[in-house]
Amino acid sequence: MKTSAQELKPTGHVINGVNVEDVIGLIDDIGRNIKYAKTQFRARNSWVNGGVNQSEVKGFYACCQEDNSRNKAFELRNDEPLFLAGEDKAPNPVEYVLHALAGCLTTTMVYHAAVQGIEIEAVESSYEGDLDLRGIFGLSEEVRKGYNKVRVKMRVKSKASAEELTTLAMFSPVYDIISKSLPVSFILETH
Repeated sequence: MKTSAQELKPTGHVINGVNVEDVIGLIDDIGRNIKYAKTQFRARNSWVNGGVNQSEVKGFYACCQEDNSRNKAFELRNDEPLFLAGEDKAPNPVEYVLHALAGCLTTTMVYHAAVQGIEIEAVESSYEGDLDLRGIFGLSEEVRKGYNKVRVKMRVKSKASAEELTTLAMFSPVYDIISKSLPVSFILETH
């Protein structure tokens, strides 16, 4: 199943809570000018204390321009659970990864379904990530530091088949990030 501007017709209405005309308009813009596809999202982070640090998410680059539509930054805090010497006042970073995957798989599927004219009545999902602490603590070079397996279970109420909906969900950028390796530039400076 392929989603392209040539296959889609603006509907002028909302499906699954998505303004399909807006999405198709963006796809058309990208088709006319590939520069519209280039986006950059950003986050700034500062350590608070112990396992607590806080990120702010505000500006981003999209549609060939800097976007300044957000009046104030979103604030995201993370901590560590008590067994990892944290105060357990917020999810930890690897739990946010599961949250990001959940949000992205769901949103991606819903948006692609809307553009295809597929109605979805409900989506529920659960996520489990297996992590071996020996990797984080440097106790074994054979053990990965991050998740060694993530399991996703989705239940979707729709007339579309599970195969169709799975194909749509697989367009998820976060799924792609998690399921495939990518280069990360890392620079640390001291002052």
